Amino acid sequence: MKKGQTTIFVIIALIIVIGAISFFVFQNTNDEAIFEGLMFSQKVDVVKKATEDCLTIIYQDSLDFVGAQGGYYREPLNYYVAGDDFYLPIYSFNGENTVPSKEFIEQELSFAVGDNLDFCLDSIQERYSTINLEYGDYSTEVNILEETVKFDTIIDVSLSSKDGIDTAQIEVEKKEIPSKINDMILVADYYISSKIVDPETICIDCITELAEKFGLIIEVTNYDQDIIVVDIFSDDSETYPALFNFLEVYIADGGELSFPILESKDQIQRNILDEKEITEEEYNAAIKQQEDSLPAPTT
Repeated sequence: MKKGQTTIFVIIALIIVIGAISFFVFQNTNDEAIFEGLMFSQKVDVVKKATEDCLTIIYQDSLDFVGAQGGYYREPLNYYVAGDDFYLPIYSFNGENTVPSKEFIEQELSFAVGDNLDFCLDSIQERYSTINLEYGDYSTEVNILEETVKFDTIIDVSLSSKDGIDTAQIEVEKKEIPSKINDMILVADYYISSKIVDPETICIDCITELAEKFGLIIEVTNYDQDIIVVDIFSDDSETYPALFNFLEVYIADGGELSFPILESKDQIQRNILDEKEITEEEYNAAIKQQEDSLPAPTT
């Protein structure tokens, strides 16, 4: 089996993980009867911990998922290939550098958390139905730091006893997840930039040494005549994500693609960093221009 094929199965496994929040276990509450027998203040503590544990799992799964898709949770902004349930971004297409910025990846992580949080919170509400528990609107700010990723989820959590006598508000704590995604982004950008400057004399040993300096392992595999799979692994099983990967594609003059690629049709609407307003006519014209410039793949 080719390394690229192995990578695809890893991604699918990670996608299954992020969708498996239903296996979440509330470790400190073994029985509903035990919970019912607690004082109200103790119930508040139990719900607070369950909520924070829930968030931690979603933070970790979001990092694994976004890392496996090269920094994306949603459709990549530029060129990519797609499976049934996943995307693989192309960071270099005929010498064009499309590595997403750290700020953009922070936005994707924030979106991933928000997109998966409801199921987890609903499970908590169902488990602790003997009290009135309500989760209000929420938002998550993400900051990628040197050795961690900081998640700050602002969420309104209200509790009250069934008789309405006791009430409480919960404020969840910020959480830092051990992560090497900052270094993974740096290594990916260095690799692509080096290939664009001089693709014939790129120093693979230099890139390998840089990766090892950060406690990373980089593997570069020629998957096909016109596609290269780049996998960046963490050597620490306690950090997230475990994998950060992407593709690079080069088509020789007069050559044709041996596989289909796609280009985002949502790039302008999702330009988070520029945040400039455009009319519907301008958007449609830009999409038409993208479609006209996209090479026709062969199947």
